[in-house]
Order: sequence, then structure tokens, then C-alpha cells
Amino acid sequence: MKTIQANNNHQLDDNSCAASNRSPRFLKLALLAALAGLLLGTRALAVDPPPLIVGDWRLDSTSRTLPPTLNTAVDVGSFSFIGGTGSLVISVNAASTGWSVAKRYVIPMRYNLWGGGTSNTWLKVLPACDSGSTSPNNFDLDINVVNLVMQVRLRVAGTDGAHSGTANISIESTGVDTPTLTTGGGPVTPPTSAQVFQGSVLSQIHGRVGVNVVPSPDAALDIGGGNAHGLRIRPTAAAGAPTTGTWYAGTLVVDANGVLFLCTVTGPNGGTWKQITP
Repeated sequence: MKTIQANNNHQLDDNSCAASNRSPRFLKLALLAALAGLLLGTRALAVDPPPLIVGDWRLDSTSRTLPPTLNTAVDVGSFSFIGGTGSLVISVNAASTGWSVAKRYVIPMRYNLWGGGTSNTWLKVLPACDSGSTSPNNFDLDINVVNLVMQVRLRVAGTDGAHSGTANISIESTGVDTPTLTTGGGPVTPPTSAQVFQGSVLSQIHGRVGVNVVPSPDAALDIGGGNAHGLRIRPTAAAGAPTTGTWYAGTLVVDANGVLFLCTVTGPNGGTWKQITP
């Protein structure tokens, strides 16, 4: 029994020594495996994931680095539309140390846009939804359309000069051939205040709404009509203030003669009105 025990103990000691001798080898293999996994993981993150395609609807995702230099643009891609018509819905979430901005754009497409009047020109697209800048850091999205092709870029519109940002981008497209996602860029001249894409001119930030303009912080509704357009209230069919139905204080109406009235007291039978213009 003692001999057997001794043999067993000896066997255990041998196994223990063998395991001890193999430990550095196992550690090296484990370290190599972990390093390979890290490298593969890093490589995977650098490659855009495959698109999701359903019929003529497509979803692509990518990312770009926004440098901390004002009026520097980074390309997003080039989109060729079948028959020259379709749409893009682009969501951009950009973040860095101390700042983050999220925006969503809805961009309808037509061959050469409006009959060529704004073709081959970089135009600023107003966001349909905007989280607002983390002052001063901000970005804009611009497009340039020639014939069937729309180019898209992100442009640094505000920066603290110190922190670059990572912009994660998702692109929902309809009516697009296989897009070409590009990563070039450099200093650019930003579009002027008049060079705004007219196919998407309604923008909202923190509950404020802008029409043809990014809404001002001191306005719930901000209309950018320039020198040619303004706010129009469609006239009623009859002359005079309303006399039927329930109306609410603060309501403005224009009667059939172009006279402006303000409802001052809420009530049925038309409420109470004050004539504003002669």
C-alpha cells in the first residue's frame, strides 16, 4: 500500500511538474490568442459593416473623424440615383471630449435638383432634427448634385480648436445604386446664407422651429424669407372677425379683405376679437 501510495504521489508530482513546465507555454499561447483577437477586433472596427438591403431601400453605416479646424470638410460618399430620383435620410452622432451633437437630415432628390438652378453647387442642408451644438463645437452637412449623382460631406461649423470628434453616420437610401463611401476632405469655403438646399427647409432644435433657417434661440418660430418671401396667413372666406365656433385667445386671422384680427378672449360664438390693422 505504501509503495502504491508512493507511486501515486510520484505520479502526482510528475503531473504537477509537467503542468508547471507547460504553464509558460500556455501563457504565451493565451497571450498570442488574446493579441490576435485584439488585432482582429481592431481591424473589424475599421471596416464598415455590410449594408442592409430590402428592395430599393438600403441602410449603410460608417464613421468619420471631424478635425478641430473650422471649415474643414470630410467626405461621406457619392450616391447615384436610379432615374435621378429618390431620397436619403442621414443620421449623424458626433462626440468627443466635452461635447456631443446629434442631427438627422431628410433629403429628397431630383435630377439636377431644381431644373439645374442649383446643380453643381455645394448647398447646406438644414437638419430635420438637431440636438443643438455643444458651444462652440458643431457640424453641418452639405450636398452637391450633378445630374444623377449627389455628393455628401460633413463640414466643421464650430470648434474649440482642441478636440476632434468621431461622427457615426447611418444612411437610409431609396432609389440609389450601390453608393461609394469616401473618406477624403480638406479645407473648404462654406455655403453662403443663400446656398441652402430648398428641398428640406423645416428644422427644429429644442422645440424651436425654423423655416428656411436654423431657428434663433429667442424664437419659437423663425422664418427666413429673405427679400422675396414672408409669413402669410391665408384669409378667411368672410369679412370681419369670426362669429361662430370656439376660438382661443392669441389666435390671429386675416379676413377676406386682408384685415388682421387678434382673439383676446377664448369663447364660443367666435370669442372676442381685436382688429389689429385698419
